[in-house]
Amino acid sequence: MENEGGKKRPSKTLVVTGILGWLLVIWEFLYFLTRIPILIILGTGAAFFALEKVLDVVLGRIFRRKPKQ
Repeated sequence: MENEGGKKRPSKTLVVTGILGWLLVIWEFLYFLTRIPILIILGTGAAFFALEKVLDVVLGRIFRRKPKQ
């Protein structure tokens, strides 16, 4: 059964995926907005210093060299 207008309707999967994608984008944007005051309170320098220390610890644990036996 063809549509009279000749336009092809998008599949249900495409519609659901699109809606979920937009909900994810909105959620991430709202999450980011809640984090801005924390960064302002910490101050730019302090935030970067804290981020550097966290990355140093995390990357240090990931790439830690095991002592030779």
